[in-house]
Amino acid sequence: MKRSLEQLLGPADEKKSSLHLYRAACVRCRKKKMKCTSDLPRCAGCAKANVECVSIDPVTGREVPRSYVVSLESRVEELENRLRSLEGATPAEAPDSAYSNRSDSYIDNVQNSTAASGSKAPPSFMGASSGIPFSKLMVTALNLRGPDSSSHKVHTSNQSIMDPSVLKKTVAGSNIALLPPKQQALSLLSVYFAQSNAQLPIFHREEFLARYFQPIYGDVPLDVSFASTYTAINPQFFAPHREEDTWYYQYTRILDQEVEKNKNADLVQVANSIDVPAQFHVPLFFMNMVFAISSSVTLLKYPDHISDNFKNAAMLYIDSVYGSHDRLEALQGILCFALYSLMRPAVPGIWYILGSALRVCVDLGLHFEGDYKFDAFTLDLRRRLFWCCYSLDRQVCFYLGRPFGIPEESCSVPFPSELDDAFITRNAAVADFSAKTSTMPTYKLVSLSMFRIRRLQSEVQSILYDKRELPRRFASLEDWHADITRRLDQWKADTPKSPRKMNCDFIHEFFILNYSHTKVILNGLSPRSFSLTLENYINVLEASKDIIYSYYELYQSQVINYTWAATHNLFMAGSSFLYAIFNCEEAKKRISVEELQTAAMYCSIVLSGLSGKCEAAVQCRDIFDLLTAAVIRIRYANFVDPVDVSLPSTEQIKQFQPGNHVNEHLKDLVSSLPATMRSMGSNPDFAAPASKPYEPTTNESELTTFFEELNKLESMPSSRSPSDIHSPAKAARLGPSGESPLHLRSPSDMAYDQNVDRRLSKEGQKIYKMIFQVPTESIWEQFFANPGVDQ
Repeated sequence: MKRSLEQLLGPADEKKSSLHLYRAACVRCRKKKMKCTSDLPRCAGCAKANVECVSIDPVTGREVPRSYVVSLESRVEELENRLRSLEGATPAEAPDSAYSNRSDSYIDNVQNSTAASGSKAPPSFMGASSGIPFSKLMVTALNLRGPDSSSHKVHTSNQSIMDPSVLKKTVAGSNIALLPPKQQALSLLSVYFAQSNAQLPIFHREEFLARYFQPIYGDVPLDVSFASTYTAINPQFFAPHREEDTWYYQYTRILDQEVEKNKNADLVQVANSIDVPAQFHVPLFFMNMVFAISSSVTLLKYPDHISDNFKNAAMLYIDSVYGSHDRLEALQGILCFALYSLMRPAVPGIWYILGSALRVCVDLGLHFEGDYKFDAFTLDLRRRLFWCCYSLDRQVCFYLGRPFGIPEESCSVPFPSELDDAFITRNAAVADFSAKTSTMPTYKLVSLSMFRIRRLQSEVQSILYDKRELPRRFASLEDWHADITRRLDQWKADTPKSPRKMNCDFIHEFFILNYSHTKVILNGLSPRSFSLTLENYINVLEASKDIIYSYYELYQSQVINYTWAATHNLFMAGSSFLYAIFNCEEAKKRISVEELQTAAMYCSIVLSGLSGKCEAAVQCRDIFDLLTAAVIRIRYANFVDPVDVSLPSTEQIKQFQPGNHVNEHLKDLVSSLPATMRSMGSNPDFAAPASKPYEPTTNESELTTFFEELNKLESMPSSRSPSDIHSPAKAARLGPSGESPLHLRSPSDMAYDQNVDRRLSKEGQKIYKMIFQVPTESIWEQFFANPGVDQ
């Protein structure tokens, strides 16, 4: 017969009397060779001297304060009490059944498929004036415009291992890009080094040109900028190449001969049948990967198949790179593939490719510098490759809330040199290029700025979301928050502002995006912050608005590259923007309804434009539009537009879109609006979409349905007093012209409920999941795991 745990252990009193707790003497008493009373939280000697009582942890060997043990015991006791209270919760405290619909199922699926950080979110403050929890608005919008739960299943990619032979098979039967002419290749390389290698300096510029460009195309023209707009590249790296020895020369001759034999020959098929000499395999891999990345940097300017075909061409030679005896070169190849996968869906997905890069990084010992001696050139290359791995790892994990691949405490590598690549040469009489400084323009200022913001983002996630222990130099979370805010502002002030300093035309807006995104994460809902201060709300409001405006500027310039990140961050920023307005009266006062409509229009236009590149963009746009309409109706109940809302026609929008192109989703958006809202065709004074207020793609019928659904959720317990008999959803449906006005109450009028904290915590967890994870599942399947590709 099975015996219970109590029977095995015996009564609690007997357990206490039979156990003897041994506590070691503290460090101070040991040094003074005096008897330690081992009292908690301080022994008698330390208490008398009024100093901290520190003992040695027998497991880790670290010094830990005795109060640390007490705090852990208190925490354990608190968690045990919470578990008991949850087990004995009354039916009234159970989650509302309305939440057990497809929005719950959808969020659960997102959690299962992404294995996000697992942190709990802080509570949502009930709408200060409306009395409607913001989570109810999001759940209702998700119910009406989110995907069916049946369409979201947890998938696992069949191909999750970086096996070159398998990856090579994935391009079998796919379209392969022809090797572009030299002038086009130079243009693509120029974009790559200015926009991509400036952020992630995978390659030493002159070394890349000498090892990979010259064997294919021959001599390097010195008048082309490769992130060298205001300086010259170093010609000492280049040996002269005869044109007839280059692969491009041989390649074009073979194609010409085949065309001579058959005028109707398929050039792609002929190119695929060419037996390429082995010495060109590695250069062709890197050149095609760089072409694929370069065309993805400005993805909105090119059809999708352009970058895909370049990637397919590179995959033909992937085994030569991954099997290279030069393991640093192999890591460069993996990082190129990872960078491409950040921009375009690729098998096996960025998560697995990045994992392979991190393993090679650790195998090579790039994460620490021991007693091994390297020449200055190799040492700088090792450092830049480590920080490229670190930066990619932190970027992906910071956006998706996943654990870091390499723990922060394991990273002890200095930054690579800030010198321009022209000055970092082999066989130089220098022990460490990082010790050298220069006032010359250099693209490394971009790289180092990106590395520094990734470190700040890593710290934010570790403290607020993974709930790591605060560094001991900070007395409280507030002290740490003030310190990292100061460091973040200083980082923004230190970023290079002019093309001359950066030595290239790197787009400065990417710095603003990283700053604003970090600001939202730092001040918004997080598992370590259970309420937002007024300063938090204002910071979230301003930073999220800056994100929306920045993405709109990038979209207008056709330079959005990480389409999944843009979709994820735009939805997060838009929802956080509405959340601040909905919950904070001061935030609402700072944003007029016209400003809200303009920001919503920008967000919706960009998400519509990304819909062809990222599947989650359409769903995020529809949910955001519905939320915007509801927030305007509830929080701006007294707003009456003095004139009919008018929106531009498709033709008028066309002239303000990149390349004068309006995709089908944007056409559907415009055509779905009432005719009175599209009566601007005869208005010659129309200047730009931003000059007119924006009405989300939600008509009155949909808004009525929204509030009807919202009413069904109103049985969920809230912090409103039971005596408040007015239904805010019903009043909102009536609108500003309704006969029954919306009676608003201030938070001070709400009756206090001792269970509010628990309910707020549950609701905050809903908001946290929806804001940060609603777009994640589609993004994960398309970009990170890519299970839809047959192996």
